[in-house]
Amino acid sequence: MSFTIEVEETNKSCPTGENVGKRNLNEGKIPVLTCEGGCIHGEIAQLAANMVAKEEPYSRGCFIRCFDRILENILGKDKLIQFDALSQYKKYTDKFDIDEVPEDEHILVAREVVQWVLENLEENK
Repeated sequence: MSFTIEVEETNKSCPTGENVGKRNLNEGKIPVLTCEGGCIHGEIAQLAANMVAKEEPYSRGCFIRCFDRILENILGKDKLIQFDALSQYKKYTDKFDIDEVPEDEHILVAREVVQWVLENLEENK
């Protein structure tokens, strides 16, 4: 069995991602992409992808909201609640690599985002 998933193009961009992507393209790097699911399997995939990306000739690649755009096509926007964490914490806009921010610091920021998300979910009940 096979199927096709349509993903609409986006005109959104991430300046840091664009700069890193152009540099990696110029250097002939091979992008490492991963689906980062919401369980331990996704966490392991994400960590492994970050580690592979440190090896030559690889680099970490990203998509702009790819999973959101897939779900919008499958379920419809009206059935999704989406949160843009970056719009909330507004930090690290010049960073790309996960190792550029200390782990304890990005955990603290993630907890701030969690509180914001939970408050918004409560308001939208």
